[in-house]
Amino acid sequence: MAKSNNQVSQPDLGRLAGLVRSGRPKEAIEVAEQQMQRFPDDPGLIQFLSGIYYTSGRLADARTLMRRYLELDPGNVQCLQGLATVEQKLKKLELTIKAQLDAIEADPGNAFSFLRLAGSYMSVGDREKAITATFLAYDRHVKIFNMADDPQVAANLKKLAADGEVLLREKLAEIQDQALRGVKEAHPGADLSRIEGLVWRDVFADKVAFQHDQQRPQWLYLPGLEPRALFERSEFSWVKGLEAAFPDIRTEALEVLDPDKDTVPYIDTGQEVQEGWKKLDGSRQWGVAHLFKEGQRNPQAYKKFPATAAALDAILKSQKSETFMEAFFSVLKPGAEIPPHFGQTNAALTVHFPLVIPERVGIRVANHRHTWRPGETFIFDDSFEHKAWNRSDQIRIVLILGDWHPGLTAVERAALDVCVPARLDWMGGITLEKLLGP
Repeated sequence: MAKSNNQVSQPDLGRLAGLVRSGRPKEAIEVAEQQMQRFPDDPGLIQFLSGIYYTSGRLADARTLMRRYLELDPGNVQCLQGLATVEQKLKKLELTIKAQLDAIEADPGNAFSFLRLAGSYMSVGDREKAITATFLAYDRHVKIFNMADDPQVAANLKKLAADGEVLLREKLAEIQDQALRGVKEAHPGADLSRIEGLVWRDVFADKVAFQHDQQRPQWLYLPGLEPRALFERSEFSWVKGLEAAFPDIRTEALEVLDPDKDTVPYIDTGQEVQEGWKKLDGSRQWGVAHLFKEGQRNPQAYKKFPATAAALDAILKSQKSETFMEAFFSVLKPGAEIPPHFGQTNAALTVHFPLVIPERVGIRVANHRHTWRPGETFIFDDSFEHKAWNRSDQIRIVLILGDWHPGLTAVERAALDVCVPARLDWMGGITLEKLLGP
């Protein structure tokens, strides 16, 4: 805020600060109050006096000055957070929440503001809003539940984070239990112990004892599934139909697909990424054209690539599920390399259907190196570490899709078909607008 002509000079503020440092807070208050009579709109003086009122226990006076400051500088986040603290100490919880919401509206990226708000909502018994605020805190700081050993984080924030983690775990467990209720009623006595033991790694970085040292699913881990990196084509009934459609699908990849206009970067974070991914982030060096994404068809792509769409629909008919369906043309340009990484879940497998395969391209899954053969399906569990490269001077095109892990029972598939969308739908419905709204 720009200083006005009637503001207290810096030496006066320096004198006030000196009085406090020398252990004379009462005298500092007297001098500051005298100055306030002359300069009631000076923001520096208001800030100083409200602070010393607060440390002296004069909370009501501190609140009055903070409100005055906000009249001069509406939306000042630091002042709003201070006001929320004062209201909380005065046990004015509704006013605490209002100040916290105002601070969040002014600075919606501060994860700790959401944690404090969650604590206030719990204090007034509003569990659902506390859960919403907790999730939004995580959404802004993915390591918010892993701060116990961080010496730079205040103890009260660590406690709020620990309480919030418990709250969010309870809510997500409730969502899963509710989603599974219909499956249990339809299949009484069915063994759903593996589903009930799902490890969701998207929010909580639990320490998991994986069954294989090269397997690290990043989102959803289903204990008890055979930890196998590669699968035989003969294990899947739809493979013959897909491979029979190879000539038509390859023709669409070569003659219809525009590697630049039809694709988007597979990696497009807009944020700082690890060194190996920098060349791919926001780049069509690894470009994709989706026909199916997050369980939803892309109508434009289905119309543009009818032979590929027909082959995908035939596979879907055999799978009887679209929960894990993702299908896209994957274009890897000359010189591009995809660094070692882990996929999202071991409950679904990744299918590569090679279409355009020049020399000097390949993929490694765990310890297995593989060179694609056009028209020959390659199926693997991408929760194992894998990488790919194109060291040729031509583009490489592979149709990528997914299927269930064959170790899942039909009832387990039905269970995943309901509990995964239920969780995603709930998370997708948590927005800042919902929190700030009436």
